[in-house]
Amino acid sequence: MKGVYWLGSAALATLCMVSPVSANDIHFNGFVSVIGGKVLDGREQQYGEFTCPCFIADYPFVGVYTEDWTFDAETTFGLQANMTITDRLSATAQLVSHGSLGYDVSIDWAYLSYNLDDRFTLQAGRKRAPLFYYSDFFDVGYALPWIRAPGDLYGWQIVSYEGANLLYTGAWGAVNVTANVWYGSDEDKNNEELSRIYYLAQVDETWKDQIGVYFDFNYDWLTLRVVYMQNKVDRLIYDEVPPRQRLQDVKQKFAGVTLNIDWQNLVFRSEYNTFDRPSEDNTYYASLVGVGYRLGDWLPMISYSEFEEEAGLWPDEVELHETVSFSLRWDFTPSAAFKLQYDDFTDNTRGDWFVGDSETLSLGIDVVF
Repeated sequence: MKGVYWLGSAALATLCMVSPVSANDIHFNGFVSVIGGKVLDGREQQYGEFTCPCFIADYPFVGVYTEDWTFDAETTFGLQANMTITDRLSATAQLVSHGSLGYDVSIDWAYLSYNLDDRFTLQAGRKRAPLFYYSDFFDVGYALPWIRAPGDLYGWQIVSYEGANLLYTGAWGAVNVTANVWYGSDEDKNNEELSRIYYLAQVDETWKDQIGVYFDFNYDWLTLRVVYMQNKVDRLIYDEVPPRQRLQDVKQKFAGVTLNIDWQNLVFRSEYNTFDRPSEDNTYYASLVGVGYRLGDWLPMISYSEFEEEAGLWPDEVELHETVSFSLRWDFTPSAAFKLQYDDFTDNTRGDWFVGDSETLSLGIDVVF
């Protein structure tokens, strides 16, 4: 995949080497989420580096709340640049800073796009793996009805890929259709989620040969999305000397479906997905249901999400948890929203090894520009 990674780097380099003559062909947009919160109640324990009671709000970037107020767990800044090179070729790059990672800046997107015609676009570089409905705008809080996408679903350790994809957009009668086929891989040395939340030791995670497809169908007030992906997983854990190869070329399959409704003032959000690793006799299920009602600029919602693991080799240590969330969104300007959210997290994990129950309050402002 080195050639494809070079294309992504070339996209970023192209954006950086722009003459004043072509400056009008570059468009910038960005997003800011300033979020604060604390755990109100929960189980007291020391879990790795975290003094609990604690609540994992953001699994991939390890945004964790404890009993102390913090604005670092989920505060995020992002800037995206899009440059038109020719009438068919363009470059996109996105820089993101997460408070949970010390506000270090990372390159989340860096890819080139070539429009084959008015329906098909070929892209190559680094992109988000589009496994979930909110994957592409996971960090853009303003695009979400809640403060965050529910961690019970959106908690996977690899969120990107370096590769290529073919994107289709068109209309089938009254139905707007988006379809995407992608192929790529991603290697993450010292993966934040696995290292700090699960194994409490350095973990190198690689998802090789990701090949997937999704279809989005939108008809007026109804949106349906289906997705499938398969790949191979390598996992190296540094909890002993020499480090142990926990997984190598382990095949996994992902499937998901989303059904969303925006009918008059009614808002309905639902998502269901599975990860299956047959050789490990290990399957993960995650689901979400949320209902809200728009009252002018206000959107109150109640949501339920859950995560369930099945494991034939470690049945007494499977991860199980669920969250009931009450959220309120106020769009006080066309490009900014205030949000308030209460999360009641129940940890049913067998073996009592996970973070424990918690009740968490968070609030903040999301802005796009």
